This record gives sequence, C-alpha cells and structure tokens, in this order.
Amino acid sequence: MKKTLSLLLTVIMLFSTICMSSCSKEPVNNPADTTNNQETNGNEENTPPKTNTGEENLPVSSFDKPVSSDKTPADMVNVSDIADQYKVSDKNGVTFDPLTCPYFDITGFPYLAENKSLYRLLLSDAENYPQGVSSHADRTAGGRIRFRTNSESMTISVTLGTVPNMSYMTVLAIGGIDIYTGTGSNKTWIKSVYPQSGMSRYTQTIELPGTATDYTLVLPLFASIKSITIAVDKDAQIGTPTPYKYEKPIVFYGSSIVNGCSASRPGTSYPEVVTRMLDANLVNLGFNGAAKGEQIIAEYIAGLEMSAFVLDYDYNASSAEDLLSTHYKFYKTVRDAHPDIPIIIMTKTNVVISDSDGNATRRKAIKNTYDKAVKEGDKNVYYIDGRYVFPEVARDLCTVDGTHPTDLGMYYMAQAVYPILKSALEK
Repeated sequence: MKKTLSLLLTVIMLFSTICMSSCSKEPVNNPADTTNNQETNGNEENTPPKTNTGEENLPVSSFDKPVSSDKTPADMVNVSDIADQYKVSDKNGVTFDPLTCPYFDITGFPYLAENKSLYRLLLSDAENYPQGVSSHADRTAGGRIRFRTNSESMTISVTLGTVPNMSYMTVLAIGGIDIYTGTGSNKTWIKSVYPQSGMSRYTQTIELPGTATDYTLVLPLFASIKSITIAVDKDAQIGTPTPYKYEKPIVFYGSSIVNGCSASRPGTSYPEVVTRMLDANLVNLGFNGAAKGEQIIAEYIAGLEMSAFVLDYDYNASSAEDLLSTHYKFYKTVRDAHPDIPIIIMTKTNVVISDSDGNATRRKAIKNTYDKAVKEGDKNVYYIDGRYVFPEVARDLCTVDGTHPTDLGMYYMAQAVYPILKSALEK
C-alpha cells in the first residue's frame, strides 16, 4: 500500500512539473515592452524607414528661429546723385564717412550728435566720470553701422585709436569689424575685416552679391576708432537700413564680459547675440575693470531711452559690501526713471557650481536687490543666478581663464538672457 501511494505521489509531481514547463513557454504580456503588441496596417513592407536628418541630434536652443523683418525699408537713392554732397573721395568707387552721410545709421552711441565721435558716454562730462570709465568709453563695443545697398563691392578703411594689448583676446575682437547681412533677426555673418597684429590701420574690399539688402557692421570691442570710411560702387544705390523691431535700445551695464571679453570677434559677445536674435538696438556700457556701480553712471543710464536694462557688474565690485552699498541704489535709480521696462539682474558666471564659495556673499548681495524690488511691487524685474548659466558637463570649455567666457560661454549667457527679455518685451 505504501509503495502504491509513493508511486502515485511521484506521478503527480512529474505531471505538475511538465505542466509548469509547458506553461512557461507561452508569451508574456509585459506592459513595459510593447514590441509584440504594436498595431499594424498590413502594409509594413511599403512603409519607408525613418530618415535620420541629423536634426534630432542638434542641441536644444532657447533662441527662436530667425525671421526677416516685416518692416518696409526706405527707398534707396543713386550713389551718383548724392556723391557730390557726401563723398569724401572717389577711391574704390565712391567713399563716404558714415558719421557725416545720413544714409548710414550709427547706433550704440547715445550722444553721437553732441560728441561727433564714437564715444559711449557724454564727452562733455568725461572729467566727471570715474577715470577708468571715462578712459574706456571710447571703445566701440556695441557700436554698429547699418545701411542698405545693391553694390557689388564694399571697401572698409579704418584708423584705430587706442588698441589695448590683451593676451587672451584675438586681434579681430579687439580691433576688427564683423559684417552681417539681412534684416530682422535673420542676419547672417558674411565676413570680418581686421588689422594685422601691431597695426592701427587697415583697408579691405569685400565682394557683395549686388542685390539690395541691409548690411550691419559690428564695431571693435576694445579698440577706439579715429576714423572709418565705407566705399561702394559708383553706379550702385544706397539707403537707410530697415528699422529695428525694438528701436529703443536694450542697455547693458557691467564689466569686461559685458564689454565682450573674451569673444573671438565683435559679433559673438553675449549682448550682441541677444540683441541680434531680438532684432533690437543696443547700447553696451561694459567697462573693462572699471564698472563698479558708480551713481553717476546710474544717473547717466537712467537718462537714456531704452527698451530694457541688463545689470551685470558683479565681477568688478571690490567686495560683497561694495555690492550691498551700490547695487540696489543703482537698480532703483534706473527703475525710478523707467518704471515699466524689464530689468534683468545677473550674478557672475562660475566655472564651479558651489553654494559656499567666495562668491556666495556677493550673490546674496545681488539677490537682495531682486528680493527688495519684488517686495516693493516690481513685477518686471528678473534674476539670473550665474552659477547655472554654463552647462554642468565640460564647463571649462565656456571660459578662457576661469572668468572671461569663450564664444561658447557667451552663447550660453545669451541663451540665459534671451528668453527672459523676449517674454518681457512682448508683454
């Protein structure tokens, strides 16, 4: 009896094992893997494979797709009709001085008419400004010369004044000129002209397509210009450029980084990139080593017409205490004069993300301005924490010396500022 019972149990266990093995071969419906559950339309063989265009691998950008201006440009005139009145010579076609010919639009110098020179502040008040500021105000950062032509060539001749020797800057960025073509935010870099190392004069002719379009000359970041002339073909036409979307400039105030150090060429400084993508006029009041939040400069800025203001002088303040004593007062001076414009407040960018580094107290001083402004009811003030402007990976690629940004660093700074300004300006 016991043997019979033991044999019966063995048979039952063997049968159970066979059944379990057979059941384990059935497909399992795993909700995380839908490969075997996709619906088909019966025409799988006729479905072309997905084409890899490469666009899906492009980095995400906060910039909108560039668009041409929807504004109507002014009519052009024949160069031959205005040559006798405005030309300075017949060399290389017909040569004009853009400071005296009204068909060239010069921006970036709020008191151009009074100064009669490319000086970023009011020249008659130069002795009242801090020495470092007044001596750097002749640098042409933010300056642009714009015009429209159908000429097949352009000859640019430049005589530089002050040409600083900066080991971490290119000759092109210090004393050269970037040339863009197009309207609106759809402006394309086509050429740079610049001096040979150690030279203060240069002349270069570039070929143009001969179709009517706008040209923008972005002036040197750190050199001053004694004279500049532009020549076009004698049988060409010339005219004033298409207006900016934002004719009132966006004003940037700050350190050598605002000034453009260490962009590789004038058009890649972050104020240039931001305003080009917004199709906005620009006044760049970056002063190399000299912007310390002085009240006289705050009052100068408060007196300017502007669409928006970016306050970025953390780098040059001597200490957090200096920032506490000047920063809010600077902001308030500008805000009282312009109660409705967007104001962006920035702290310095950092190579290392840290909450306890030597810059922490400086950030708190600047954040204090923002917090106080918000508490007082300012609904158009914005704060950018510079620690998070550069990407987490390969941050060292964004700086040339631990402080001044490379073109990549300038690009990320522009990406941080652009969407805030765009949204605020479109309110």
